[in-house]
Amino acid sequence: MNILELKLIAIYMHIQITNSGEPKIIGVTNGIYQMEINFEKIKPVYSLIMDTNMDDFLESQSEINSLSFDGVNAQLTKKAKITDIMVFSPFVFGAEYVVTSKFLSCLEKVGVSKNEYQAKKMSISGLGDDFYLLFVPVIPTTDICFSKSLIYDDDDDAPFGSKSNLNIKTYAKYLEVEQENPFISFEKISIDAKFSDSDILFFQASNDLFFSERLYDKLRQENVSSLIRKRNQISLDFSLIG
Repeated sequence: MNILELKLIAIYMHIQITNSGEPKIIGVTNGIYQMEINFEKIKPVYSLIMDTNMDDFLESQSEINSLSFDGVNAQLTKKAKITDIMVFSPFVFGAEYVVTSKFLSCLEKVGVSKNEYQAKKMSISGLGDDFYLLFVPVIPTTDICFSKSLIYDDDDDAPFGSKSNLNIKTYAKYLEVEQENPFISFEKISIDAKFSDSDILFFQASNDLFFSERLYDKLRQENVSSLIRKRNQISLDFSLIG
């Protein structure tokens, strides 16, 4: 392996992250969310991220940039603790977490492009408005190169990394298999090389965010709370030139 190949590996390293479900960290015992947010009062916001479907959202997600989230308010659930990465209810398209200024400061220190996320200021009852809904552009499953990706059956009892990969070479075949068996997951996602230098990636095909190694290291260095490196990592392949 030559020096150029080593540099490319460093550039392409992304880490799939998730959040803690430990009561001692997040306070709640539901293991899921720390707050509930009322979006219904803000009709344009509600229409775009809740009262819609994924296909329509993907077509119009750029509108998030121009929407005002003034008036969006959250209520902590009983015993919930404040962490730098927080899960909320209900589910909305495009946003996985509510984050703190500390989290955003790490993004700024690393120099994450503002094209890769939108931080919409909101408030939590009794705690003020120093909180943000983190929106990340969703990369459609149609953008994935299936012929170079690896997909397996979650019902397979074999250990992660040694399961039999399904023979899915096209998006049409993926939809067909998913309809018959919704319990399928990616082991490797192959995507256009233009995404290789992104610090934050969010795929429709995955429920988790991917951070660049440099961003992940900064978040860990700054002790950002509730940040977890997912145990079974989906690998990302940026060899596809679109």
